Amino acid sequence: MKKDGYMAQVNKEDCKKLKKYTAYLLYAVIIIVIISGLGINYHRTMEFITLGLLNKGLSFNLHVWFFVPLVILIVLHTTLPVLRDRIMKK
Repeated sequence: MKKDGYMAQVNKEDCKKLKKYTAYLLYAVIIIVIISGLGINYHRTMEFITLGLLNKGLSFNLHVWFFVPLVILIVLHTTLPVLRDRIMKK
């Protein structure tokens, strides 16, 4: 990553922070996908638990909308250690 003779510096702390933030985002997205999946299959129970906030239609939409971010975060989370090692070697 050269720009006008400047080489971007990447240190271990930045890589660790990125991995940590990716993990936290991944946890949140996984919880949303699980809850929305339960809202699709057990919609009456989930409507009762969430006081009508999460109905079957909203559950389905959340489940569909969060699928791509889930896949991206899983790929990023699993490839960050490999990318970090490659960046640190250079």
